[in-house]
This record gives sequence, C-alpha cells and structure tokens, in this order.
Amino acid sequence: MHQRPNFSSTERSNVLRLLEAAYAETRIDVAGPLLPFDPEAALASATFLSQTCWSLVSGDEEAEAVEEALHFPLNPTSPEAHLSGDLCLRFLNTVYRRVRTRPPGESLHKAIVDVLRRWPLSGAASDVLEPPLGETHFDNHHGLQLLYAERLAANLRTAWVPEPNRLFGFQVGD
Repeated sequence: MHQRPNFSSTERSNVLRLLEAAYAETRIDVAGPLLPFDPEAALASATFLSQTCWSLVSGDEEAEAVEEALHFPLNPTSPEAHLSGDLCLRFLNTVYRRVRTRPPGESLHKAIVDVLRRWPLSGAASDVLEPPLGETHFDNHHGLQLLYAERLAANLRTAWVPEPNRLFGFQVGD
C-alpha cells in the first residue's frame, strides 16, 4: 500500500458481503435472540480499523490529517450495532498495544481509546484503563451481556465493572 486506504463503492460492496458472511457465523455463537446485521456499524468499524492500521505504520502524516481520517462519529445504538461493529473493533486492541508506546496525547492514541470506550463490547477485551463511555447493559440482550462479562473476566479492569448496585441495566433487588 502506498497511500491511506479509501474504499471505492465496489470495494465497499465487497467488504460488506464479507462482513455479513462473518457476522452470520459470529452471531450464532452469541446467546439469546439472533441479532440482525447492521451494515452501517460493520462498515464504519472496518473502515476505522483500516485507517488506524495505516496511521500506525505510515507515521509520516500531520496530526490534522490523522484526526480527520480517524473521525468515527458513529455510536452503537442497538445490540445489533454493538455486535456488527465488534466484527472489526475487537481487533483494535492489537493496534492499541502498539500505539501505547507513543504519547497518550497523540491523535492515533486518543482516537483508538475514544472508540474502545464508546463501544464497550469491543473495549472490554482491550487494555484501555479509562471507564467505558457507552452503556454496558446492551438493551438487556443477555447474550451480549455474557460476552461482555467473559471478555472483562479475561482482562479485568475495575473501571469497566458495572456499578455495584447495578447489574447490566437492572437495579439489584428488582
């Protein structure tokens, strides 16, 4: 690759087909009702992952160019968005491990931490210490709650544990 990745409309269609096929396999491993595919979340996540990989290895871009390329305005708004986005965002921690050697104020570092905190299903498997910014009850989808808990158990960070008096969107004692 000689320049920052930019998916053409044909490439986006091909990427979406691949993501949808991967999602069909992934979603059957998640307990609870099957969640439909969210193409917008999946494609945005794939694009963000490719942009972070490029920024990690290129190293010769101005901070403003990196910030613009890594702008990720999408937030998960449904359980299917969380799971569809997770297809690619779960790999973001691998990039983050390499980025952690850089100053925390660097654009790439800040962008990755921000996305992992806003997408807590993916962030639960990461090394980000700051607490999640997104809801961790996943609209009470028990399969996603279980997946979050499994990931958190494998990489426990107290800031990511739900409040003691709340358990995945339910008030304890309800």
